Amino acid sequence: VVFFCALPFFKSAWRDLKHKHIGMDVPVSLGILLTFFASVWTTFRGGAVYYDSAIMFVFLLLGARWIEQRVQHKATRALRILTQLQPVQARKLPDYPASLREELQDARALNTGDVLLVLPGDQIPADGIILDGDSACDEALMTGESHPVAKQSGDQVTAGSINIQGRLVMRAEQTGHATRLGHLISMMENAA
Repeated sequence: VVFFCALPFFKSAWRDLKHKHIGMDVPVSLGILLTFFASVWTTFRGGAVYYDSAIMFVFLLLGARWIEQRVQHKATRALRILTQLQPVQARKLPDYPASLREELQDARALNTGDVLLVLPGDQIPADGIILDGDSACDEALMTGESHPVAKQSGDQVTAGSINIQGRLVMRAEQTGHATRLGHLISMMENAA
C-alpha cells in the first residue's frame, strides 16, 4: 500500500518540492512515510504499530480523489453542454422598423438595444423583449419547463431558448456573458 498505492502522492509531493512549492501532497506523503517508518521501527523495538492507520489514510485519500475526479468530469460535461447552447450567429435588423433587411452577425458581438430576427428553429441569441411576432419557445434547458412557452409582443425571452413556431423580432437587453445563460456558464466554470 505504501510503495504502490501511495505512489501518486509521493510523485506529486516530489514535483511540488522540486518547484519549491508546498502543496497538499507534501504533508500527506510526509504523514504516510512517518507512520510507516515509525511502525517499522516499533515492530523491531517493541510497542504499538500503526500500519493499519497508514493503509486507512491512503485508502480514504484515494477514494476522495476518485470522487473528486468524477464530480469534475460531470461538471466539465455539463459545462460543455451549456456552451453548446450558446448561439453562434444572430440575424441583426439594422434598419428596423423601416425594413426587414437582415445581417448575419457573430452572437458574441451583439450590443444591448440591437434588434434581432429569430426564425423558427433558431436559438435566441440574447436575453430580450419581443417587439413583434407570436411563437412558442422551448426553454427546457434553461428553466426546466417541459412544454413550449407561448410568446408574444412584450414578453421576455432568454438566450439559449429555441424558437419553435413563428418569426420573432426582438430587442436585445442582455448580451454575451451578461445573459442568464452567460451567468450560468460562468458559475459552472467557477465551480469546475
